[in-house]
Amino acid sequence: MAAVVPRSQRRRSTVARWSSALDTMFRLADAHPIQWRGIEDVLTYDQLVLVSETFSRLDAHRLGAIPATVDSLIGVIWHVAPKCMPTTAADKEHMVDHPRGTIGIAMDTVRPASSGPDSEFLLDLLGLFKFVRNFLEAEWKRTPKTMFSKKQADRVTRAYLKFDQQRVDGSRSGLRTQQVFDLWQHLGYGRDLLTSQGQRLLIERTSSVDYNNDGLLNQNEFWQLIWIYHREQVQMERSRELGLIRATGYSRKEVHDLRQVFNLLDAENERGSLEMAQVLGLFKALCVEMDADQKAELKDLVRNAFAYVDTDGSNTLDFGEFVSLMATILKSNFAGIHDTCLGLITSSEDDELERLGQVIAGDHEEAGEH
Repeated sequence: MAAVVPRSQRRRSTVARWSSALDTMFRLADAHPIQWRGIEDVLTYDQLVLVSETFSRLDAHRLGAIPATVDSLIGVIWHVAPKCMPTTAADKEHMVDHPRGTIGIAMDTVRPASSGPDSEFLLDLLGLFKFVRNFLEAEWKRTPKTMFSKKQADRVTRAYLKFDQQRVDGSRSGLRTQQVFDLWQHLGYGRDLLTSQGQRLLIERTSSVDYNNDGLLNQNEFWQLIWIYHREQVQMERSRELGLIRATGYSRKEVHDLRQVFNLLDAENERGSLEMAQVLGLFKALCVEMDADQKAELKDLVRNAFAYVDTDGSNTLDFGEFVSLMATILKSNFAGIHDTCLGLITSSEDDELERLGQVIAGDHEEAGEH
């Protein structure tokens, strides 16, 4: 039977991983801002952490570089994006086939000019980030389903088949433009069609993926349309999150500290977002010195701030929205909350973070014993 890892140990591990990864991200972002922007447009924070951890394992002798072999890079992909791994021999052959396979394509984008097409070369960490980014771009374009969970992919497939007309012989004809519009609304993207500009954009996207120019989208072509849309949405979401963080005026160190707190709150579910109860739990942990009336007033303040910063209406806060909420609450300095709580939030000491994590989780007795 596998050993159960204590919750406190999982919290420490999560915080330590994110702290190390964020330090690495800051250094690379400062040294290579243009290249790093392209990496952040595609890789999630979780994937950045996994790339950094995998690089550290492969670079056992701390040389600052790893051999860029097909086998080692497949190992990286296995850790970072397991859904992209081949499930059949044909898929694997396509993936590693040089130069047409997606691994071959991504390797060529980071291969030094002095290196031949079949020769080994070394990759530093920035190079590995670029390889993973370019691989995912190529693989998602080839098989867009790998961008989604099985549940999400099955939902899109079922919806497509519902709108595609079946011929007498059992084959499928594909979707015409109006059917694409109807399916788009069925999938919950209807707000994109509320304006004439949005309608024109969808028509242009539909035309761009109609590779055989028959005026119909088969299922593979529709998945390409989904891929284009999802990629644009991810880039817009990253841009929105960055804008929210920059608007607070917080320094990178302060953002770093708030990321640790965010990860403490999200350590159990690891969804990348927080619910109201989790945010209220944080302030309950931070405001032990307040009387009952002050705590009730602060609770109303947090609820109002939550509703205000939840710009996408999801009833959860992503990291950008969380930073915005913290700025709103702390800068109000209600009942001296900024002065009394900022030290605990920005503490990098394990015992302080552990104590905060215990109280947030409701482990009041455990917190008192220490």
